[in-house]
Amino acid sequence: RYAAAAGAACYATAAKDILYAVNLKASCDDQLGGFLARLAPYPMNYRSTEHNIDMFVLSAMARNTTLAAHASSFVAQMFDQDKRYPGTYVTGTSNAKMCSSDIVTNAIPVDTQSWNFLAGVDPALPRKVASMGFVAKPTDRGGLWESNVDLIGNEATGRGKGDAYWGTRFSSYGVGIQWENAGSGILALIKLVTTPKDVMRKSGTAAQIKELEDAAEQGRDSIKRLIDTYGSVPASLLGGNYDMWMKRGQPGHSAKFPGGSDTGLGWPYLRYPHVASTVWGALALMYQGEKGGPVNELANPYSATQGFEDYLYSGDDKLCMPAKPPVDWAICTKHPRCVMLNLTNGDCCPTPTGVELGCCDMEDACIRHPKCAGLEGKCCPTATGDRLECCDA
Repeated sequence: RYAAAAGAACYATAAKDILYAVNLKASCDDQLGGFLARLAPYPMNYRSTEHNIDMFVLSAMARNTTLAAHASSFVAQMFDQDKRYPGTYVTGTSNAKMCSSDIVTNAIPVDTQSWNFLAGVDPALPRKVASMGFVAKPTDRGGLWESNVDLIGNEATGRGKGDAYWGTRFSSYGVGIQWENAGSGILALIKLVTTPKDVMRKSGTAAQIKELEDAAEQGRDSIKRLIDTYGSVPASLLGGNYDMWMKRGQPGHSAKFPGGSDTGLGWPYLRYPHVASTVWGALALMYQGEKGGPVNELANPYSATQGFEDYLYSGDDKLCMPAKPPVDWAICTKHPRCVMLNLTNGDCCPTPTGVELGCCDMEDACIRHPKCAGLEGKCCPTATGDRLECCDA
């Protein structure tokens, strides 16, 4: 996206290199397809729906339809795998072995629903309506949509105390709105309800469509009021510190300030101004600021439809790549004839006392020039005085 926005082809080259490296090291070639979630230095065996959504988008932006389909295959097969939460995408597979095919059924996070929809990974509209319907379904009916009351407000201005806001939990095991994931969920809801009504009616009931529309409007209004009150979007509106969150579930634990919003996955988000929450909230408003207003598809960070011109993919622009570090030709091991003499430690060319040993390959040696490194003897110039093209490459 940066390469397209800035017209800087080098960043597209770097993105394609990253895609190549991930495919080389992390591709799973069983019936599920997709890619491993993590590489060295902290490798893991599991496959993540969230990460394969990212791989789908990177592949699509890099115009690699084969790898995009590989990621999409995995994501599509994660649909409706947990019968406790029908019509949703689960988190992925277990960590039991490399490219494990054991599908995990635990918490259902909002991002595997909303990011999947924003990226267009699984193109089936009925699945999109079903999974986003889970996002918009109130928590008292088993969904992710809930309301939080701000019990503190902006203490500097006195504004916001007692105000109610709507958004999503981090996951089906979580408690409290987590505004980073809520922001992306609200953006996805806004995008979904801009689908023509006659198309939507083929995939959802009138009640489902109204619930999606109501949640989109509640979420958009909540983001606006948060920014107006705080000048940013906090990660959570719920007070309390980490110690309070650690006491959750204990007898006598105060629910008034529970220690932020619990993800349900082993960590909370506390009540602080939050960059990711603010960015996702802003993107939702940039996409469509008012109901029925104009839509800016470029505000969807997963959009791969605009700005990706042919010149971005030439691979010729390498200006943004880090420069190769200079070779320290004094080291003995850089000179094959010195290595043959078992001179494998320290400097030889010259030595610390300034002596240039006879085993050193001088400046004219082919090995001293990276593009000539496969040649032997002298290249720059040769013994006959010719200077090869590889000398100046």
